[in-house]
Amino acid sequence: MDARPDVLLDARRRLELAQPRMAALLGVSLRQYQRWEAGTSTPREREWRRIVEKLQLDVSAHGSFDTLTQLEHELAALSLQVEGLRAELRRLETRLEPGEQVA
Repeated sequence: MDARPDVLLDARRRLELAQPRMAALLGVSLRQYQRWEAGTSTPREREWRRIVEKLQLDVSAHGSFDTLTQLEHELAALSLQVEGLRAELRRLETRLEPGEQVA
């Protein structure tokens, strides 16, 4: 299963995410994600498997990627957005004073 820049770009566009959001959702720096998408660097096998799983990409035996149905794409996009919002909430909670709550 080879990492392919076009697959990352296609997935990001289908999910309608900007590079910074995609990088955050994949748990990598923006610069690292940009290198992967540009093809100047590739994720390690373990990272690529995590990306495939997180983005719910369907990998055929030949290493190519089949498209998911529209509803599956929408569900994947919503799941990623919820995960991003949770990460943002955790970040904000670390800035609160003791006893204070996020409104």
